[in-house]
Amino acid sequence: MTQSPQLDATQAVEKTTYFEQMGTVGIILTILIIFATIVCFLIVRNQNTPVVRKVARMSHSAYGHLLLAGLSIFWASCVSVFGTSLQEQWFAGTTWKRETLFFGVSVILALIVGVLHYIRAQRKEAENQARPCVDAINENSSQCINMSDIVNTCIFDLDKIIRIENAKQGSVLGKKRKYNKYNRTLDNAISTCLESVLKVTKKFSEGADELHIKANIFNLVPSHSAKTSFEQNATHKQDNNSIFSKDAILNSPFFLFGTNLQSRLEHCDYILVCEQTMTCQLDKKDIFSKCYDHNKTNHHPLCMPFSYTKQTSDLRPNHPNLFGAPETVESKRECYVEDLMKSLDKHLDNLDKSAFYSRYMNENFKLELKNYYEQDQDRPKSILSIPIGKMELTSSFPKIPTESEQIACILNIYVNKINFLENPMKSESYHALTKQLCHSLSILISLKIMYSSLLNDYNNDNKVTLKNNMMLLQNKVS
Repeated sequence: MTQSPQLDATQAVEKTTYFEQMGTVGIILTILIIFATIVCFLIVRNQNTPVVRKVARMSHSAYGHLLLAGLSIFWASCVSVFGTSLQEQWFAGTTWKRETLFFGVSVILALIVGVLHYIRAQRKEAENQARPCVDAINENSSQCINMSDIVNTCIFDLDKIIRIENAKQGSVLGKKRKYNKYNRTLDNAISTCLESVLKVTKKFSEGADELHIKANIFNLVPSHSAKTSFEQNATHKQDNNSIFSKDAILNSPFFLFGTNLQSRLEHCDYILVCEQTMTCQLDKKDIFSKCYDHNKTNHHPLCMPFSYTKQTSDLRPNHPNLFGAPETVESKRECYVEDLMKSLDKHLDNLDKSAFYSRYMNENFKLELKNYYEQDQDRPKSILSIPIGKMELTSSFPKIPTESEQIACILNIYVNKINFLENPMKSESYHALTKQLCHSLSILISLKIMYSSLLNDYNNDNKVTLKNNMMLLQNKVS
């Protein structure tokens, strides 16, 4: 049905009258509303930036609360005092005046401050949830004090050994019982440090009574060093006395390429080797124990390949890096795996879809990886990998660096609970809490590497001396 021209004209007059009714005040408020909407959108979108966080923190202060309360009281007062005028201006066709302007501006300002206030409140709630409990803080404090004494003792003992050796070479390093004694001291100190980390981890997590936590250390071994060793011996010995055999690499399910030892080693830059003697656990009853038994036949240490690039120098593909420890080496920071099996499925799916690795993927590789984790007797559900630095120590004690550029090993913590750190903020809180203990572990590992290096240098010097003496003796005889 077609409307009459007279009715259209009447509607046009009404529309014109409505916009004329808004007038200058309406234009100002419209601009302010658009501006406020954009500001609120930008605030919400960039709520994690330093500027927004600072302003939001100010809005949540005493003055911020006062400002929000004042704005709320002001616009409520406008409604109360100018109620009749506002009603006439909004609904009776009266031109908008300053009463509407005051009310609109106060509401817009209250809205912006309210959004900032809400963002800060949300962040504060998340921070409260992420903040470690009192038990975890107390446990960490006592463990840090204890470890500080142990580390200082180890430093003092090595300093003493160096001074004795400088006075008379071979006094300690030349006697097996004496040099093994300090090795045992370092091993016990490292074990104590791992126990401290596990205890703090358990106190930090909710539902600690049901947690079974395990830890191990992965040493970073250059593949070319391992290859050279295996060409001459059946085992490879690392700087900190980590020993593993050829079978450990051949039986590992983490190597995509090659069924023989040489091929497996040529397709990666490093091997991450589990230090079995340092593998330990803290059970549900808070009983700490080592998992390695010297009197029993233990399975081969876990070996994982790692490479900084996807290809070797001669353009051959490298083994793909797994999540967890390899990812930690690459990023040089902590790596948290919330759900182990989901991460594994995602990792394999990414490899299947990868333009580089998809053609090399096979069902046997995927099946062996899944079987390894599914058949693990500890059934870990989440993993935290922490880089442990190698300190550049010298014989000029007691100067100990506070930072390290090289990675000596990776500390892996396994928990029988999915997402035991719950959220990223809680994860950051955990790292901050355990930073001192990890630093102590870094010093102990570095001391062990340094001591091993001193022992190797002494043995090599003795070999050279013995060889020279034999040559002199042979010359005299001839």
